Amino acid sequence: WEKIHSRVLGLTQIIQQSNIERTLAWSPQGDKIIYFDYGSRSLYNISTDGSGQPELLQQGPYVLDATWSPDATQIAYSNRVGSIYILNLTTKQAVTLLDDAIEGAQPCWSPDNTQIVFLLFESYHDGIGRSIAVVNKDGSGLIELTPKDNITSPRWSPDGLQILWVQLLSFTMPVHITEGVH
Repeated sequence: WEKIHSRVLGLTQIIQQSNIERTLAWSPQGDKIIYFDYGSRSLYNISTDGSGQPELLQQGPYVLDATWSPDATQIAYSNRVGSIYILNLTTKQAVTLLDDAIEGAQPCWSPDNTQIVFLLFESYHDGIGRSIAVVNKDGSGLIELTPKDNITSPRWSPDGLQILWVQLLSFTMPVHITEGVH
């Protein structure tokens, strides 16, 4: 109880808005957090110590599942229509990662900053045919790693050699590991 209580006393409120969507992510260095404000439809960056004003990174698309690149120069995110984007933090320009015919969500950077694993949808709006796929950060070299099934939450191992994912079944949720493509 003392450990929990002392941690609660040390809380720092860094975001004071009520329209925060589920997209919250630490920077690799732990000094910043990105978050999406769905009221203004804007992606922001803020210091974890609460100092300074939030930095507007992008306004417009609905951002889901934002994740920092390991070198903290880019952010990968998906939107509500199954597109995945890469946002360059220096230029504030976003480019589409996948061909328009490919729908995906839940992007996650490889530890070496070269690839992104994501959920590949046969039909994003229907949630049909989810599998795990990997693509180079420039959008080339797409490889589907698993059969189409009810799959979610792909994550790289720290060494980048394996990918962890969850299969959603009726009463159980087995966790699987598959070999990466490096």
